[in-house]
Amino acid sequence: MKKFMIRNLIRIKAIVLFLLIISFIIVLLSGIDLHFVPYGRIVRETNWVFLGFSKWALEQFSRY
Repeated sequence: MKKFMIRNLIRIKAIVLFLLIISFIIVLLSGIDLHFVPYGRIVRETNWVFLGFSKWALEQFSRY
């Protein structure tokens, strides 16, 4: 019984770590992208996107 609980705990920790790494990568990419993104009229007129996301969507990823 105790080994089963330890295995479940390790499995839960691995899942949480994986989700944290994925969320960190998403926030990192959107933050780097927003640092180099053009702003203002250039973005609106060219419909600028990065990895399929508009500037507005990347701002939402970084904000929340």
